[in-house]
Amino acid sequence: MFSMLSILSYFLLTPLRWSCGILAKLMRSEKARIFLQEREPSHFETIITQAKAALRAKQNEKTPLVYWLHVSSAGELEQVIPILRTLHEKHSVLFFLTYFSPSAKAFTQNCPGLLATTSLPLEDPRLFRKIISELKVSRLLLVRYDFWPMMLSVAEDTKTPVGILAATLERARSPLPQKLQLRIRTLWFQRSDLIFLVSENDKFKLLELKFPEEKIVVSGDAKWARAKERAENAIENKPASKIAELKKAIELTSLVQPRKIMVFGSPHEEELSILEQCIGDFVKNEISIVAPAEVDEKSISIIQTRLARAGATTFRLSQETRESLSAALCAKKARVVLILDSFGHLAEAYRCADIAIVGGGFDGQLHNVLEPVAHPVVTLYGNCAKRAPEAHRLLEHKAALGFANPNELFQFLAHWSTLKESDGESLEVKQKLAETLKNARDLFSSLPDTSEVVCRALAKQDSLEST
Repeated sequence: MFSMLSILSYFLLTPLRWSCGILAKLMRSEKARIFLQEREPSHFETIITQAKAALRAKQNEKTPLVYWLHVSSAGELEQVIPILRTLHEKHSVLFFLTYFSPSAKAFTQNCPGLLATTSLPLEDPRLFRKIISELKVSRLLLVRYDFWPMMLSVAEDTKTPVGILAATLERARSPLPQKLQLRIRTLWFQRSDLIFLVSENDKFKLLELKFPEEKIVVSGDAKWARAKERAENAIENKPASKIAELKKAIELTSLVQPRKIMVFGSPHEEELSILEQCIGDFVKNEISIVAPAEVDEKSISIIQTRLARAGATTFRLSQETRESLSAALCAKKARVVLILDSFGHLAEAYRCADIAIVGGGFDGQLHNVLEPVAHPVVTLYGNCAKRAPEAHRLLEHKAALGFANPNELFQFLAHWSTLKESDGESLEVKQKLAETLKNARDLFSSLPDTSEVVCRALAKQDSLEST
């Protein structure tokens, strides 16, 4: 069955492989152009050459160990960064990185020990073999859900072991029935020698399916470890220059006019509508920061137009200085909305927040809720999050607040904006919010060290030497 899937995927994608160069020239979207251009064989040959040169430059007396890491997109890459760092620092492992979605491209700078990075070829066995043979790849590491039959088939043929990070049997964002998803997932898992699971529940399921216990490792969810690391780095390290300017402007203006900070992370239609209501109904001394999921000019312009109609004065982070931000924040009765119009600033911006609203919780496409909670910041989202187990876990531990519909979330924000120190009811709500933050700290402190668990298992399996 697996061989049939490999052959089928190869032939189905053959027309697209042959036409990537032509189609790329017809695309208006930059992301679509990158998606196609980076899948041309000539581009990939160049990347392999660059990776070989980088590998030669790092060789001393012996050839370093190389792992081929493949991720679906930015989220999957970000969550395994602590694991990669531990492998690189403790065992000098180097990485050749491929991704399916170009959204990961902006985050590759966070990856330690990186030889080269590019989009994954579309089920091209010749190029897969070239990666493994010319870079002397010792292991293929996959993350979460993104598996390709021909890739796994080539790994099997070349006797390249496969490890799966952040593995889970939980339902993914897929139209396929859950039983079929489970059947396909177990088919992939059978091709690996190490499966790093996010939960004990997943382990019990695999044992029931007669998986060998020696290939199963419960390592916890790498998402949590990465969120905790980024929150700690935001405290210990200097923030990016633009966020530093924003933080300084907030600190200076708060001496004159204290203002609460609301951060809307990757808002969808429902969360944008809530922000419009907030602007129209109660925003006076609050500052809103919006980090859109897409930062192209068209998307930013649409958001600016909508918020301006609601009565807000919008600013784009890339176009402001500390002085202009301070002036904007000090303006009396100004309904200030700051738009983060480039990627990479949201995690640091949460550090400025008094409250965070994460997008996608009302339409079933919830974004990363761990980043704000890890600081911790009081975090709100729609509780339609069946495919986000971390969001459910936060709610179960009362470490975040979930809402059944947008109106409930808006009413909470309206009430939150009126809280006063001397008001008895306000004191009760404040105590509840403080308890939410305490629960968040306790939950994160109880997490296993995912990086250490994964590193120990790989060191034993691959006979890694310490450095």
